[in-house]
Parts: sequence; structure tokens; C-alpha cells
Amino acid sequence: QLIEIIGGKVGALRGYPIDGTAFSGEHEVELRKFLKEMGFRDNGSETMYNGKTGEQYKAKIFIGNTYYLKLRHMVSNKLHVRSRGPVQLLTRQPTEGRSKEGGLRLGEMENHCFVAHGAALTLKERFDSDKAIVPVCKQCGMVAVYNRFRKKGMCPVCGEESPVTFIEMSYAFKLLLDELKSLCIYPKLLLGPK
Repeated sequence: QLIEIIGGKVGALRGYPIDGTAFSGEHEVELRKFLKEMGFRDNGSETMYNGKTGEQYKAKIFIGNTYYLKLRHMVSNKLHVRSRGPVQLLTRQPTEGRSKEGGLRLGEMENHCFVAHGAALTLKERFDSDKAIVPVCKQCGMVAVYNRFRKKGMCPVCGEESPVTFIEMSYAFKLLLDELKSLCIYPKLLLGPK
């Protein structure tokens, strides 16, 4: 970019375009020679004066023309916030993307940052946006079925008389357990004291 600035300065002073392509552009030596011929320093620096006091600056300041593109990205267009909103039907997790009023994605690296800073509760809160309270058989550890009207739980393995407890887990994990059961793999949860 420094050579581009010197090239821009030479091009503006001489009034013709300078080849600024990456592999076959003008050589730096030639650009410096043109600046010297026109009465400027060959390194592109200028003597500058303070506009208020008229004092000369001790340092020489590098000045020249360069191509500048202002990006159209504005903060007001990028702003995105969500406290509650739509969720996916299958996983019960927040939808993805700003256009769908989705949640902000926390990936693996963000997860490691929370762990490194010891923010365990924030980590749990962020990664349990889809929590579910699931009945589990105390005897065998299988996900049980609970009838809210009769207020009675039933284990598909041990039967109706088995004791059932409720545990909190991510709905995505419950979905994984259900998918494993559909493949005839019966995952059992080991329950311990809270």
C-alpha cells in the first residue's frame, strides 16, 4: 500500500495512470525518480505545519493518494438482540439467524472461553436454552412416562410400580436418547444424590 500511495502521488502530479497491478506494476525506483524530478522527496514524505500555530512539525509526514472504499456496513443494520422468540419444532432451540429473530450462536470456542473464565452458571444458562424436565425410573435409569392427570409415572421396562424421579436436561439430549431408543439401543442414566 505504501508503493500504491507513492504511485498515486506520481500519477496525480504527472496526470497519467500508474500501473498498480500486483505482478507487473511500476517499479519503486522509477516512482521515486519521478518524485525527485518534480521537486519532492523521493520517499513521499512532506514538511507539515500546524494549522493553528504555524509551527513546523519536527517529523516528516508521508502523504499521497490512495484508493479508498467506504464499506456500507453500519452498526444500525448489524444490531441484533433477542430475549425471547421463536424456537425450532424438533429441538426446541432458538431459530438461527437475524432474519428469523434467532438467537446468537455460541460455538465451541465461546464455550471454552466460558470454561476458562470459570463462568459455570453462565455456561449452563446459555447452553440450556431448551431445558426439559424428564421423568426417569429410579431402578433402571430409563426415561419413564408420566401421566399428569393421574399423577403417576411408569417405566417401560420395570412397569407401573417403579419409583420415578424428575431430572432437568437439555431437550436436545432427550432427543438423542429417543433416537437411540428408536435404534434399539437403550441408554440408562445413572442417578446420584443431588
